[in-house]
Amino acid sequence: MMRRVNIRAVNSLFGTVDFLVLTVPDEAEVMATAYGADVTQYERRGHLAYVLYGESYHVLATPEYAVDMRIVIRPGRKEMKPRIRIEESGRTEIGGHQATYYVGRGLITGRKRKHLVTVHYCDITDRTVQIMFKGPPHLDMKRILDEVGVLCHEMGGV
Repeated sequence: MMRRVNIRAVNSLFGTVDFLVLTVPDEAEVMATAYGADVTQYERRGHLAYVLYGESYHVLATPEYAVDMRIVIRPGRKEMKPRIRIEESGRTEIGGHQATYYVGRGLITGRKRKHLVTVHYCDITDRTVQIMFKGPPHLDMKRILDEVGVLCHEMGGV
């Protein structure tokens, strides 16, 4: 079974702002890190506000593995090729959108950790979403593509 996890930032000035919604296995946990979230620009549509320019840091933990997760969102259609040593890339679908994924290792820090980076453009919210997962070298990072879903424009009715 899968459950939804809202990735959002809460601020006393602008209230709650949504990054996106993840669908994760029931036994998975998504935890915020000390880095938290940084929102520079957002858009409000009715009762919903969503990030146009921002970053958020989390840990995704399952009984089998734990990976760092960084979400980067930019307004409009952007080229967001990751800064990793790419070992493999391909196409996939994320949230109903065509996406590119990259698997590799870090350039300077995290050289021993494996990375999976997905990038897609959401035409409904007019923003580009990059999600980077960093995990141990033995983990098949592509399995995350099958285990974690991303809903970039279904945050309460956008």
